[in-house]
Amino acid sequence: MSVIQKVRVPRRVAERLELPGFGVEANQDPIHLITVEELQTVSLIPQSVILLRKRQEEEDGKKKEEAKVAFACRICGGSHMTINCPNKGNAPVDDLTVHAPEQPASTGGAYVPPSKRGQPGAMGRVASHQEPCCRIDGLADTITEDMIRDLFNHDKLGEPRMSMETPTRVKIVTDYNTGASRGFGYVNFSTIEAAKTAAERYNRTPFHNIILSVQYHERDENGRDRRGRGR
Repeated sequence: MSVIQKVRVPRRVAERLELPGFGVEANQDPIHLITVEELQTVSLIPQSVILLRKRQEEEDGKKKEEAKVAFACRICGGSHMTINCPNKGNAPVDDLTVHAPEQPASTGGAYVPPSKRGQPGAMGRVASHQEPCCRIDGLADTITEDMIRDLFNHDKLGEPRMSMETPTRVKIVTDYNTGASRGFGYVNFSTIEAAKTAAERYNRTPFHNIILSVQYHERDENGRDRRGRGR
């Protein structure tokens, strides 16, 4: 329920109430002065999170494609298991024989770490936690692993360098739940000399409005950080 109340005001105040508003277009109805606001939500996502989501989508797509692949028979190449092949009786014995891998010599029951068993890792490569590496601190959320790899492939002037080895692996540590960068990462090299040279050359290097802190990451023979902090 509305109540109308009359109030006596000075004459100049009453005249100002009749004046047109500032900036109002002449000869227009008041209905044209009404404006409507539209709410828009803008989400700001770091570039590192977007790239991480794209990689996860690509990996999920590859897994789905691999799951759709039918069985391939080793005898006739058909889309069924080898044990159900109708031509199984005509196959050579060598095709159906599975050779057991050679077992290493017995060590008397004592546990031997994989690094001391005299056997290389998968595909004959050294594990990434055993390679010499540099630790990079002060990374922004927008910096990606490709940008770090490109930095270590060029000198400070942007020219391709020829005197240093190429990094074997670049890893930016991210948060497990959000996928955002935690501000530091690691760059692996094949030799200790290359890692120390990279730390000396790129420490305190300006990179995307920040000063990088690059230090040689010293570890023991088991891949542990000598400063009491593992990876």
